[in-house]
Amino acid sequence: MSSSTNFVQLKLASAATAAQTTLVVQVPSAPFQLPAANGTLTLFDVLGSPTKAEIVGYTTVTNNGDGTATLAGVTRGKEGTSAQAWAAGASTVQALTAGDYAADLAAVTADAKQWVISSADFTAAAYGRYLLVSSVTVFLPASPAVGSTVELCKVAGVTPLIQATGGKTITAKGESDATATYNIDARLLVVFNGTNWEI
Repeated sequence: MSSSTNFVQLKLASAATAAQTTLVVQVPSAPFQLPAANGTLTLFDVLGSPTKAEIVGYTTVTNNGDGTATLAGVTRGKEGTSAQAWAAGASTVQALTAGDYAADLAAVTADAKQWVISSADFTAAAYGRYLLVSSVTVFLPASPAVGSTVELCKVAGVTPLIQATGGKTITAKGESDATATYNIDARLLVVFNGTNWEI
């Protein structure tokens, strides 16, 4: 996933060929700034009414101390654009591209696949992640290792019950009991401290 910085609008300090893997840009004046490392930029011949554009990726940004900065590790012609020659003064901006969006969506989707959707009572596994879609009872593991976690998330309108097993209790808001009602609209992380579970 690429990094992004707000207010990145730069001009090339020198011309660049279509094969060049470094780009030299002018250090911008505030409020504009140099981009963070490992990002994506879009080059335009002119802002406002461009006649050509190219998306590039880069790995490092080095302020040269002379009013210019060098972007190195540049990958040219990304996301279906063509590597092109650019004149000094060409503009570049950092904005969300379709490729950035797809990478972010893939990361969220990968995270979502790690959640088990639960609509009936079940015994949670240590380090499990569960999306509760009805008012189920979640039985916590009976013999967890110290530091074991169970992560829970629920849909609106349901009130699941969390049940400790194996003689353990659940401590929440300074009170301990064998059960806890999940009645807040927030993700919960339940952690085993070696003796009991804590929310």
